[in-house]
Amino acid sequence: MRRLSVLPTAILFAALASAPVHAQAPPDSLPYVTTIRTIPAQPCDSIPTRIVIEGAFPTSCGRKLGQSQFTIYVSDPNPPCGDCLAGPVAWADTLDLGVLAAGNFSIILSM
Repeated sequence: MRRLSVLPTAILFAALASAPVHAQAPPDSLPYVTTIRTIPAQPCDSIPTRIVIEGAFPTSCGRKLGQSQFTIYVSDPNPPCGDCLAGPVAWADTLDLGVLAAGNFSIILSM
């Protein structure tokens, strides 16, 4: 029987409606994530904003399981009884924020 675990972590993401968006988090706070960006690159108050999260798992056992609002569920890429192939295995997800009013926003993303 194979155990499936979900890895928890969080990141604070500041979305600025008039400037490019940058992730604000300690380097190791969101494992298996390599890039966080917005579409459009400079969010504005007349176009829906999306956050794109990209990364790579170190083995074939790591995979994205789904999402719920600002939480992304992933499987443990290093299970104790897993028969995993060496990676990296790329993954990506997009979170829709909708149309935001002009101003600053803080969003907590969790994995």
